[in-house]
Amino acid sequence: MNKDRLDHIELPDVFPKELIPLGQYSWPASQTRQTIGPLLSKARAHLWPSAKTSVSPASLSARSGDQATKHAHTLLSRWANNLLDTAYLDWLAHRDAAIPRVFVAPPLPRCLLAEWAAQRGVPVAAPDTVSDLPAKLDRAVLPSLEQFFIRSAEGITPAHDALSQLASVAPRAVISCNSWAYQFVQTFDDLAAHLGPCLTMPAFDAAALAALMRQATQLAKDQSQFLSADSGDNIFETNEDGIPTDPFFKHLAHRSLGHPWVAVAMFEAATQQHTETERDASRSTTWVRLPEAPELPAQFERHMRFALQTLLLHGPREEDALMRSLPTEVPPAIWSLLETAGFVCRTPDHVRIQMTAYPTIRAELGTAGFNLDRL
Repeated sequence: MNKDRLDHIELPDVFPKELIPLGQYSWPASQTRQTIGPLLSKARAHLWPSAKTSVSPASLSARSGDQATKHAHTLLSRWANNLLDTAYLDWLAHRDAAIPRVFVAPPLPRCLLAEWAAQRGVPVAAPDTVSDLPAKLDRAVLPSLEQFFIRSAEGITPAHDALSQLASVAPRAVISCNSWAYQFVQTFDDLAAHLGPCLTMPAFDAAALAALMRQATQLAKDQSQFLSADSGDNIFETNEDGIPTDPFFKHLAHRSLGHPWVAVAMFEAATQQHTETERDASRSTTWVRLPEAPELPAQFERHMRFALQTLLLHGPREEDALMRSLPTEVPPAIWSLLETAGFVCRTPDHVRIQMTAYPTIRAELGTAGFNLDRL
């Protein structure tokens, strides 16, 4: 099914409906008494195993080429565009001057605001074009503010210049900045003075994630039954209130921090196939088990944390630029080591965070005393 046809499909009603003020993010809770029942069932199944729960990790193998992931990304892009429409389209249409509004997003491999602006015909100022903007614009978007500076008092100057230039040509503008960079920017009063009200993405809870992946698998025409490799139950079954009865999506919401793109990546990593050869129902079954979190190698652990914080702060960027942004000297092979450990992805052009590892990275930095972002 192509993207145009997806545009006519209604998004699930349980999806969050609007952006939220920065600081009001609702972090999905961990296990509570709501999931004690399923946990007791799991314990009983371990003591008295039944046929449907006798799935060992050794009998599972990762699936490849999952079309459901592509459909999930398309659905999330539509959802994000709807939220940005509601928050900014009418506001940008006014002609009187106003302090720029800010869209603060959690780490992503691409800029949602830039994609939205391109589809809505709003002028976009990139780092290499901001000085070439026309003398007068009705409105504009400045995406990825983190691309305009490096982490130092002197390195913040290009961002300051870009905001001043933008204010001189566009009476109204929306600026996007990742959540880690925005926290850093707030330490510079003269820069923060250019920035107005901040909105951010709301979290996806278990019901929203279940609805997202159910619709994505249906669009992919995946006829498999998706069963938890831990409980043996169908992860998409819901109660009369529409809440998943199996705790898989509650675990997923908590593990992913409510970040839907992280959750999609984790879901893809969690979907596995039964490799036993006997002819049974498992041939049409997809077993689901969340993967173990990656671990930082003990060697160069401190250097790796600095490298990961720098990558979160500046977003996807070239290795040379990241090395210049680091506050301390690190081994030249640091990005290769982090890639091997499962924390980053590298291409010839840039390095970016491995999405499934983002919650672990955030936890590692918090435990080590690093300043964290705020949603």
